[in-house]
Amino acid sequence: MPNAGGEEEPPAKRTKPAEDEDRYPAKSYVVVGGLRYVVPYLAEQSYVAKEDEGGRDMLSLLSEKFRLQRGEQDLEESRRYWSGELQAGRVSVKRRKSRREDREEIHLNHVVVGPDFVTERQDSIRIQKHVHERVVWAQPPSVLLNNSRFVVLHKPAGVPCVDSEDGVNNVLSVTLSELQAELSNIPAKKLHLCHRLDACVSGLLITARGGKNVRLVTDALARREARKTYYARVEGDCSFPGDATTCAAALAWSGRLGKALVDPVAGKPASTAFEVVFRVAGGGGSGPQTVVRASPATGLRHQIRVHLAHLGHPIVGDVLYGARPVFEEGAKRVYQDDGEGTLRSVLEQTLQPWCPKCAWVGSVLAGGRAQEPPAVEMPIMLHAARYQIAAAGLDVECPPPSWALLPAGFDRRPPSESRT
Repeated sequence: MPNAGGEEEPPAKRTKPAEDEDRYPAKSYVVVGGLRYVVPYLAEQSYVAKEDEGGRDMLSLLSEKFRLQRGEQDLEESRRYWSGELQAGRVSVKRRKSRREDREEIHLNHVVVGPDFVTERQDSIRIQKHVHERVVWAQPPSVLLNNSRFVVLHKPAGVPCVDSEDGVNNVLSVTLSELQAELSNIPAKKLHLCHRLDACVSGLLITARGGKNVRLVTDALARREARKTYYARVEGDCSFPGDATTCAAALAWSGRLGKALVDPVAGKPASTAFEVVFRVAGGGGSGPQTVVRASPATGLRHQIRVHLAHLGHPIVGDVLYGARPVFEEGAKRVYQDDGEGTLRSVLEQTLQPWCPKCAWVGSVLAGGRAQEPPAVEMPIMLHAARYQIAAAGLDVECPPPSWALLPAGFDRRPPSESRT
């Protein structure tokens, strides 16, 4: 799915809420300290064994394939965890009947298996899990346009477009839950993303009613027929010739680093035009800063962010691409309860003794951890301001944030007022 501001990581695995919804109500949430917490819920994750994974024992397969802590868990620690999960009966297998006639037919229908169970290719492995969705900022999106084909949203920074799970802390679910009165005629499954913005990016986000309308937008983006305008506030005094430049550095995505890289050999073609809007000397004590208008011709992941960093002017707050961490003082730490103990009272009802994330959350709420909990993802100064797509009949603008507005008493320097 194309996007110039940057796509988020696509969901790699899907989960389905477990049937025990009376005891563990899925899709409910609570807001504490300006952050949105989804109440943890039981779900089932499915995985199909690949060709080269047949013949392996279940413990080894799960220990290597599903390490915790974003894949960084020590292998022995992972083996201990999955050994406990298997022995507790939270892993089952469904196996289709074999077509081979020279051996006894084996057919399993989600039978609970143990650590020594030998897998076969195409085995459907079902894992019971306790889902803790990512914590996001609580500010809901607002509606810029609502007609029979499209709903265009103003997405606040801090709310992801997609979630790593089939969860509710993403822009569509938040929109449908928070704006029910305004969008009461839209079933949850009938609103679809036409493109994406990174969680840390704010601005215009196009959603469509039905696949046909989605294709109107995605096809226009693929044919480069859309005119897209972003605003970015960057570090330094941009000294572009004539206050304008175009960056055409080819880009490649590094899954290992989780970022885009300039790669003139293996990278894909990418082009972004930049124009200086105004400069601010001092930039709030962080050195000079410049607000630029970005017009991406292509839509690669993180394109605007990496192109500006490549030009020596990373976006303010974009630590991933070399900017200074200017938002540290305003960072929100997750699982910081309020004076009434709201988080504790809600989450303690769903904590599971076998869930490692529950153990971590419980220790944070009890104040028993030496290290501070991590901060929720902070915004960067990048804003999707306008999309013009003639094929879809769209020309929508999103109000700029305060950092993109010319401060009182400041003059543009110099750029030409005739330039668009």
